[in-house]
Amino acid sequence: MKFRSALFAACVVPCSVFFSVLPASAAVTTDIKNSVFSDLTTDDANFNAIYFLKNLGVVEGYTTTDSAMATYKPENLINRAEFLKIIYEGNDLANHEEYDDCFPDVPADVWFNTYVCQAKEEGVVSGYPDGTFKPEQTINTVEAAKIIAEVSDWDLVEDTSDAWYGKYLDTGTALNVFTNYAAGAEMTRG
Repeated sequence: MKFRSALFAACVVPCSVFFSVLPASAAVTTDIKNSVFSDLTTDDANFNAIYFLKNLGVVEGYTTTDSAMATYKPENLINRAEFLKIIYEGNDLANHEEYDDCFPDVPADVWFNTYVCQAKEEGVVSGYPDGTFKPEQTINTVEAAKIIAEVSDWDLVEDTSDAWYGKYLDTGTALNVFTNYAAGAEMTRG
C-alpha cells in the first residue's frame, strides 16, 4: 500500500512544502479564495492544504448557527481517530467496511470505527498495552509518523536509539519530511 506523499505533507509539514511535492501533473492552484471557513484567512500557513483536503471531501469543518460559513478551527488539536480518517480518505485507501468492535473503546456504531479497525487489520495501529485505542486522545508527532510510515510502506532506516518511534522519525528526517519537530508535540487540525 503506497501513500501519496502530497497528502502526508499536507498533514505534517508547512503548506509551502506541500505544494512543492505535488506531482507536476497535479492541477492545483495556490490562489484559493476563502468561501467556506469563516475562521481561516489566506495568510494561514496551511490555508491551501486545508482547502485541498476540503475539495477532496476529506475534511468538513464545523457548522455554525450564526453564519452560512462553517469554521475549521485549525488551532484545535487533532485526535487519533480524526487523523486516521484524513490519512485513509485523503489517499483513497478507506475501505468503508463495517467492523465489529476492534477495540473496547471503538464500538461498531461510531463514525471512526471503519478507519480505526481497518488500520488495526492492516497492522498500521495496534493500540495501547491495556487493549484500548484511545480514539479521542490527541495524536502527537511520533504517533503520526508511525501511522504515515506504515501506510506508506516506508523502507525504515536502522535506528540507534532505544525509542520505539526512532526509526519512524529518522526515516522521515532522511526523506526530508521532518525538519523541526518535537517528538511528543501534539498535532493540530492545521
